[in-house]
Amino acid sequence: EQTEWVTPEFYIDAEPQIINGIQQSASILIPPIILTGIIVLLVRMWFTGRVSTSSLQTFLILVTVVDLFYRGWNDPPLEFTSSQRLYPQGSKVVQFLKNDPELFRVYELHKRKDLPTLPLKRYSDLELFRKGTIRFFDFRSIDFVFRPNTLLNYGVDSAGGYLSLYPMGYRDLWDGRGMDVLKGIKSGKSGDFWNAALLGMQNIKYLLLPDEVPTEKWQPVFKAEGIKVMKLDHCIPRYFAVGRARIIQNQQQMLQQIQNSRFNPREEVLLNQKASIQESNSFQRSVQVRSKSPDVVHLQTDFSSDGYLVIAENNFPGWQAEVDGRSAPIFTANYAFQALALTGGKHEIKIEFRPAYYTVSLIISIAAFLIMISALILQQRTVKVS
Repeated sequence: EQTEWVTPEFYIDAEPQIINGIQQSASILIPPIILTGIIVLLVRMWFTGRVSTSSLQTFLILVTVVDLFYRGWNDPPLEFTSSQRLYPQGSKVVQFLKNDPELFRVYELHKRKDLPTLPLKRYSDLELFRKGTIRFFDFRSIDFVFRPNTLLNYGVDSAGGYLSLYPMGYRDLWDGRGMDVLKGIKSGKSGDFWNAALLGMQNIKYLLLPDEVPTEKWQPVFKAEGIKVMKLDHCIPRYFAVGRARIIQNQQQMLQQIQNSRFNPREEVLLNQKASIQESNSFQRSVQVRSKSPDVVHLQTDFSSDGYLVIAENNFPGWQAEVDGRSAPIFTANYAFQALALTGGKHEIKIEFRPAYYTVSLIISIAAFLIMISALILQQRTVKVS
């Protein structure tokens, strides 16, 4: 018996979506076209000393036509899903999160859509039948709590989003692929499983769930707009201190220990190499954030004995640390994070993201700018002499 996979309505639905997808892809050509036009004008000015009126008119017409095509293709914009749960403008949930004075991250746990019944009536339902796990960019397969990356635009640090700045170094902790840190929960599954230390150690304080996702032992701290705001029991500050470390050089073994329910990140840190400090059974600590920007953080610590400052940021090459004005090594901690080994007493800490290529790029940019200015001055003098 032959199975009918689609209905006639499927093809009617498919045509505009396929055309829209092609047009969206074509719009990628706009920046290189405009850049090419600018380069042509600069080259012409370099060799002739002037830019003709006809050249400017041609360039402006080209940009105008391309812009008209672009706006025509993208108005209205392509929808991610037919049932968007929330836009953040005036959102009560966003206001609740912004009123919390602490430094924390939020994670949105979305809801997977059920597989549609055959035969299919909508072209977009094909994405629900992808082989294997549904990937994070299959927008039609998930009912979003927020659009991906939206919270970042409103000053709320999000641990999810297909283009978010959440580091790729966490992908193994999430059992994801690359930057695949969007997760969906299947219908009927409880959200209690996500109240876990693995999320808390990443400075995730709140989990956002669709209201219909059941939570049995875990109660929301805030509800609005069809969203439950769940507070994790195991949230650890972005900058935290412990008095004990365990050395595990094998990355796979370290990952297994982190995923073990007996691992307590509030009491110990897993390091990839030994630090030259003396651990103590009685450890008291104080960690204060003096100032913070995207690239530089100033902290003040006060330890009763030697210990470790654990930083829930990806240990990406380019991070540098200073302790009391002197350079200090940054250890890889808890598989993907950072740690500093500190002696007892008070310390002033500076952590800065300053990759080597930044300085090189800055020098090249300044040199190119000076060369361009010199060339323009020289050209003006040549024109006056002639």
